[in-house]
Amino acid sequence: MKKILTITLILTCVACSSRQDNNLPGPAVYNNSPVLAYVDNQPITQRDFDNAANNLDDNFKKFVTTKSGRANFLSFLISEKLLLADAKDRGIDLTPEYQAEIAAMEEGQRAALETAKNFALRRNLLESLAKDGTIGVSEEEIKDYYKKYPYEITIKQFIISDAQKAADVMRQMRNVRSTSKFADFARQFSDEPLSKKSGGDMPPFIPGEYLPQIEVPAANSKLMEVQGFITTAQGHHIIMKVAEKHLTYNEAKDRIKMIIENHKLDSYLNSLNKKYNISIAKEEINENK
Repeated sequence: MKKILTITLILTCVACSSRQDNNLPGPAVYNNSPVLAYVDNQPITQRDFDNAANNLDDNFKKFVTTKSGRANFLSFLISEKLLLADAKDRGIDLTPEYQAEIAAMEEGQRAALETAKNFALRRNLLESLAKDGTIGVSEEEIKDYYKKYPYEITIKQFIISDAQKAADVMRQMRNVRSTSKFADFARQFSDEPLSKKSGGDMPPFIPGEYLPQIEVPAANSKLMEVQGFITTAQGHHIIMKVAEKHLTYNEAKDRIKMIIENHKLDSYLNSLNKKYNISIAKEEINENK
């Protein structure tokens, strides 16, 4: 809506520019930028013009580089200044509605700035830790990891919250050897929405990319063999290994680098747990039990 309004104003403000005097009432340069016009002694500079033009879409950016387009866009900027001057004369800037809107905007900007500052601080820390080797990964480390795990595994799985229910389902699945049958059980019994919807489909993983409690039995099981139930913090997992694929070094190296980085970061975070005090409200602890 704002873009449509802006475009309409640009196209309808041609007459406005023709009413301006050629002689500027103030300095021809303001803040090291040529002054294009004054409205109630307030300058519109070339820098103001360029900054506003940068917010236009590409077609209008080209339009304002033409003589008529430049005149139209300057007319639009003059119109905006006129509206601002009139709003202040009418005391709109002093109304409770306007003040409340500005206060909300300022609070949002403060929160956004704080978020951006924290993000930059964390990023700079991680870059520093990578440089000093704390979480950095060498080519040799990647190659050593690849020698151990030059493959990825694909499983199907679903999660059941209640242990007794998981045991009962496992008994029913004793002779299941097909992915379609496994998917039927997942859709019927899973307590986890995604696996219930997908029939237990999971993206393939290199050991280290998923939960260790799941990776080990998955790696050691035969294809199309149901394993479970395996208990993690998420619940009771029932899994089926459906594929195992050898990866080339080039296919695996970036993923392995991330695995090692994450393992090192986990170790570093564990050291911070001992360095800094952490307190969690009892209500939150009980909620997650």
